[in-house]
Amino acid sequence: MNSKPYEAPLALIGDLGATHTRLALVCGDERICSKSYSTQAALSLEALLEDFLDTEAGDLAQYGGLKGACLGVAGHVSRGEAHLTNVGWRVSEVSIQRLLGAPTLLVNDFYAQAVAMPLLSQDSLVHICGPKHLVPESGRSFGVLGAGSGLGEAILVSPQSDAISARQQVETQVLADDWLVVPTEGGHCRFAPRNEEEVKLNRWLQGRYGEHISVERVVSGAGLVDLFYYFLGEQDLPVGFSEPVKGAQITQAAFERGCEISLETISHFVGIYADEAANLTLKSNAGVVFLSGGVTPHLLPMIHKEFPSHFVKKGRYQSLLADVSVWVVTKTDPGLFGARALAERLIQSF
Repeated sequence: MNSKPYEAPLALIGDLGATHTRLALVCGDERICSKSYSTQAALSLEALLEDFLDTEAGDLAQYGGLKGACLGVAGHVSRGEAHLTNVGWRVSEVSIQRLLGAPTLLVNDFYAQAVAMPLLSQDSLVHICGPKHLVPESGRSFGVLGAGSGLGEAILVSPQSDAISARQQVETQVLADDWLVVPTEGGHCRFAPRNEEEVKLNRWLQGRYGEHISVERVVSGAGLVDLFYYFLGEQDLPVGFSEPVKGAQITQAAFERGCEISLETISHFVGIYADEAANLTLKSNAGVVFLSGGVTPHLLPMIHKEFPSHFVKKGRYQSLLADVSVWVVTKTDPGLFGARALAERLIQSF
């Protein structure tokens, strides 16, 4: 613990996902403390926050109490309320603000990640394909998507773009060095099979989940496991596997032991991931695309090998996609990095 507090205001930041919830106290650029929780084991977000505040009561007192908070949550946020799709929780900005006793901002988790992207340095990124640009050319956007517990997607658009009207510039919050953050729920769009194998996969998934199969059902941690079981079929589990199969078992078997079913699983996963990244690119006119999420860095060997060819496979627009810079984000907790920037702006507004 520091002997005297910083002059910068103390903020609470958080990244609430379906698997883990990460909370931290920050003062300026310094992270004072942080803690990770199992989201599935918790009763509510309020219960996690109360535990965190109790645990860090000493730091809260030393730094003069909270001055603001920003939490990124894995769900659609509207009018300060969110439903966490893969957890079943409903959270409210008002109730959290009442609990914390400080101004609070609740945003989609990929909103927070998108804010972080223009702020990342190249040592937090791995280049996959296209030019090695970190900023798109004038008039083009950033695309951000990431496979984790789900599939998050967001867009950053330059306010100087011809696509942004003066009215939209006034009504949309300008963040991340004057980029407009557009959160989406693109991961819940329908999965579009590209070949006979994927048509069979789609039918298999419909047998499990019903008629609507979103791309998130495939491009996510749970989707990776489902793909593995699809290719496993009636065969016995390979050597080294145990039930229930986890994503870590699949990646380890593929890249350390050369397990054929695991390699086939990851190959198809990366192909569908690349196709969805190309879809987001075409819809947003992105010039730079960032791949984030907890699953993505673990697939880097296959992403390097197969992502580029699938990404550009869009017929007449192949040359446009070949000119897009694609990067994998290796920075730990980019959502917290973005939440910190948002919390700072929130505090400055009061």
